[in-house]
Amino acid sequence: MARTNKTEYGPFGNKTGNQFSIQAPKDNQIAGFQGTSSNVLNSIDVHFAPIPSASAGGQPAGSAASAKKLEAKGGNAGNPWDDGAHDGVKKVCVGQGESGVTYVKFVYEKDSKEVPGNDHGKKTLLAPEEFVLDPNEYITAVEINYDNIFGTESEIITMLKFMTNKRTSPPFGLEGAKSVLLKEDGHKIVGFHGKAGADILHQVGVHVKPISK
Repeated sequence: MARTNKTEYGPFGNKTGNQFSIQAPKDNQIAGFQGTSSNVLNSIDVHFAPIPSASAGGQPAGSAASAKKLEAKGGNAGNPWDDGAHDGVKKVCVGQGESGVTYVKFVYEKDSKEVPGNDHGKKTLLAPEEFVLDPNEYITAVEINYDNIFGTESEIITMLKFMTNKRTSPPFGLEGAKSVLLKEDGHKIVGFHGKAGADILHQVGVHVKPISK
């Protein structure tokens, strides 16, 4: 179970064995996780960081304050994931299966440093395809195709295509029955979120920030 400054999520899993909680010290927040795992999660610990001071507008200071989260599109199944908002996107990795997009991973830029996102979905025998952005290139929109494929519990992502300020990526996957373009005029995409099953992608959404003049 996870608690934030606004709400509570979970529980995730079943209550068995020993139970404990980790509380952030005063004026601190949980900023990262560490632990050990095998085929199950064996241990978990956290990193703390000071809570950013409020800006004049009452929002946390820093680059995330100006970010906006656009609703994810696709099927309503799978587990939610969220890479958060960064300064930009440096690389996109997309894996495909017989029915649709099975895997995504994004590499971001934050404070001039490369920040790899987590794996979402499952890799197949086919190596993931990559779309690498040039310096000063940023993603302005993503086209999402999704469909209800026979044998799937919900609609799945069948194709992703990325538009930047310089070009358009090749389509990763096949066109589906439904198509939507995620974008915000005058903004760039700086993060992704969505839902994924064990071996398929169900939803994709984005975080956007105003393009610096």
